[in-house]
Amino acid sequence: MDITLVNMPFAAIQRPSIALGTLRSVLQANGLKVHVTYANLWYAEFIGLDPYLRIENTRAQDVLGDWIFGAAAFPAHEPEHDDYLDRLFRVNRNLARGSVRQTTELLHRIRRQSSSFVDLVTDRVLALSPRVVGCTSMFQQNVASLALLQRIRERAPHVVTMMGGANCETVMGRTLHENFHWVDYVVSGEADELIADLCKKVLAHGRDVPSSEVPFGVFAPNHRVVGYPVAKNGDGVPRAIVQDMRKVPLPEYDEYFAELDAFLYRSDVLACLPIETSRGCWWGAKSHCTFCGLNGGNMSYRSKPAQQARAEIETLVARHKVHRIQAVDNILDTRYLSDLIPSLADREEKLSIFFEVKSNLKKHQIELFSRSGIRSVQPGIESLDTRVLQLMRKGCAAWQNLLLLKWCRQYGVEVVWSIIHGFPGEADEWHAETAKLIPALHHLQPGGLNALRFDRYSPYFNRPMDWGLSLKAGRAYQFAYPLDAAGLEGIAYFMESDRQTNAGWDESARGPGLAALFEAHEAWRKATQFSGPPLWRMPILAIERVEGGAMLTDTRDCAAARTCRLAPEEVSLLDLSDAAPSLVNLRRAVVTQHGLSDEQVSSLIERMVDARYLVLVDGRAVSLVLDHPVPLRIRIRDQPTGYIRVRNAANSLNRALELSYSELR
Repeated sequence: MDITLVNMPFAAIQRPSIALGTLRSVLQANGLKVHVTYANLWYAEFIGLDPYLRIENTRAQDVLGDWIFGAAAFPAHEPEHDDYLDRLFRVNRNLARGSVRQTTELLHRIRRQSSSFVDLVTDRVLALSPRVVGCTSMFQQNVASLALLQRIRERAPHVVTMMGGANCETVMGRTLHENFHWVDYVVSGEADELIADLCKKVLAHGRDVPSSEVPFGVFAPNHRVVGYPVAKNGDGVPRAIVQDMRKVPLPEYDEYFAELDAFLYRSDVLACLPIETSRGCWWGAKSHCTFCGLNGGNMSYRSKPAQQARAEIETLVARHKVHRIQAVDNILDTRYLSDLIPSLADREEKLSIFFEVKSNLKKHQIELFSRSGIRSVQPGIESLDTRVLQLMRKGCAAWQNLLLLKWCRQYGVEVVWSIIHGFPGEADEWHAETAKLIPALHHLQPGGLNALRFDRYSPYFNRPMDWGLSLKAGRAYQFAYPLDAAGLEGIAYFMESDRQTNAGWDESARGPGLAALFEAHEAWRKATQFSGPPLWRMPILAIERVEGGAMLTDTRDCAAARTCRLAPEEVSLLDLSDAAPSLVNLRRAVVTQHGLSDEQVSSLIERMVDARYLVLVDGRAVSLVLDHPVPLRIRIRDQPTGYIRVRNAANSLNRALELSYSELR
């Protein structure tokens, strides 16, 4: 084997790595022998499925996965573990199952066993006799990857080591390369166009590829001696970028599905197929959202032609017999609304697809999504208050976000979203206003509620003084890495402000408005809680047109009546408010259609607002009423991003912990 690529924990179990799958295609097309290894699946068997998922689902900025593998990568680094775990439990309330003490003991045990697992992976990788071993690193994969490559160097010094991925971009990649000398080559940015050339040169020269032949965006061993290359743009550190997405090939996922078929918990995993139709963000290139750190600071938007994207989807589905598709794009190409998406609507057997989108979509576009198999979207809603959205530079308003939630519920499209709080310049009373709005929304899908995070490459990070911020590496990094302050600043993706609090979790740190928002959000979440496959408990606010009028059903907690008959002018008002007209235009339309006086129109609007069928936002009237029939929420087995079911979690955990390293080998 020329090259072995490894997907270390804590990558998601329910999907293959599109990064490694794409690189595999590139390398194979260039005549190189390559194998992709899914060590994340092995680790789920090693520690048990339930603990794996609990660790994976902690907040990324708390770097729990890196802390766990720190025992394998940096055995001499012994920080104050109790301090770390105390904070971890405070901000990840779903981590502990049973008592905090039991979970603490479990995490310490898993950390101690991480070195044995790295030995296991090393054995299996070296059994392939590779000449190059590379790891992809995103979020909580960094230290696990470092631990493996360190062990590879110790056991097989002739093997060349590489790392790439989101954790290796620009300054982070250079810092990693400077401090961990057992990693020979680090790729900063998009490796698709350079990886074959780099690997061929490495296979010919090993660690001694001449500086003049090292591709732009790659840090090589000789850079530690002669100095690191610089770039004119961004933060001054090279980052490779692919200009033409048409040249990015279809990813190869064969090894993943082979590993999945042999997986101990195979029957509990519904896998999905990641696809990539674009890179960058067309909105970010125009107006960079203040908190967004994606794309390594380069928002340049590039996409594949619709015909190519459709062909790749069809090829992957036919090859792997999986109908769940997760697009990893940052944002949907708007041109796809007139070519790719309509073409999927003509497909006889519908797929279940996820895309990230912008929230200012139209009603007919959401209906098209539903017909085309786009069953889930992430629209970047982030707030239901236009003033907060303006602080973010989102380019949308609260009324548009409300309409999107309404139309997605109408057409059975799931929405992945969150309300984010803690933006510089926001006022606590704004949260109180959102809290008053929420009871009227209980028939719509709730999102999360999260504190603002400061990410590298975001405008907050690039120009902190514009907002009076002083940012430094997140405190959790010091528990995972044996680096000085400068090293931590260089390797960290997640930053913290000196003024930042844990207001999202510490109730004593919340103002009255934020406290009210948390209370209202929790009531919303409970009103729509999962009640077992395939059903969700979802309140209804919907109108049914019947002979002689219209009947409205309202099962929200705030409902004055479960059913009522609406007068013609009431139905007309709600219909006219479906697209959130200005209040002035709404009044004019109602007067024109029904010949009412201004006082009568005002009374009509007031009745609809009091019943919470209508909300007034941003000077617009937004009808919250849906039309019968309202579809059920998506079935678990159709979740486009995949699904993992945990059964007998305690038994699987105990079994995994009882197995010795020799048995697992």
